[in-house]
Amino acid sequence: MQPPYRVLGPCQALRTDDGTEADLRGARLRALFTALAAAGGRGVGAGALIGQVWADADPAEE
Repeated sequence: MQPPYRVLGPCQALRTDDGTEADLRGARLRALFTALAAAGGRGVGAGALIGQVWADADPAEE
């Protein structure tokens, strides 16, 4: 069985039903999936995700 998400090389999320690749558009979505994958199945708090994914965000760009 292939892992559902790959972070080495290009980020890829695979559907569990047929193994096809899901489209991950946007750097923040890829960063979010990577942060969750790096947690190794452990729960991740909202504050930790915000710090990892949005820490470099410029509020003027939001």
